[in-house]
Amino acid sequence: MPFDDVAADGSSYAFDVKGSVSDDEGSGQSRKDFIARSDRYTIKVEDIALVTAVQ
Repeated sequence: MPFDDVAADGSSYAFDVKGSVSDDEGSGQSRKDFIARSDRYTIKVEDIALVTAVQ
């Protein structure tokens, strides 16, 4: 699942979901629960955590 528009601190981001059979399942954002177009699964806000690298 590719992430786009990721904030430097990882606090906000967008993503696109594609299923191997269902293809395009939709797009999501960091502050909203995601429900797949097929209605087969959801991704809750707390299910994803991006960690920033320490330099």
